[in-house]
Amino acid sequence: KAVKISAWPECLTGFNKKEHKILSPFTIDCGPYSKKKHGYRVKTGGFRIIVKSAGVSQSISSLPDNPLKLRLQMAYEHLYTCAHSSYKKYVDHANTLESETRIQFFDLFHMHRELNVYCGLSFILITTCAKPL
Repeated sequence: KAVKISAWPECLTGFNKKEHKILSPFTIDCGPYSKKKHGYRVKTGGFRIIVKSAGVSQSISSLPDNPLKLRLQMAYEHLYTCAHSSYKKYVDHANTLESETRIQFFDLFHMHRELNVYCGLSFILITTCAKPL
């Protein structure tokens, strides 16, 4: 059963898409596409996840001191230290890879088994693809 946003800790709510991306250790590359006759996009390549060149904590540290930076630090600390969150495993795994490493979509399933991760991928996809709350 999905957790309702109203049940989320307050430190995880109210971020826009750009701010969500700061909290993700990965970016998503949907691959190249071409436009067809009627303007439809057709994928011509694979879906990949790319390790960011700067880690999450480094990205937050590079922000100017303001209330947003404090909120992002609080959200990061909550996610990273939360006993029932897989976020720490994904962040730690991303930190072991070279920046800009591309991970094929099917490799995520191997990574999932290897890290015993259940909700981290959802977090990555939500923070990268979700519309602002």
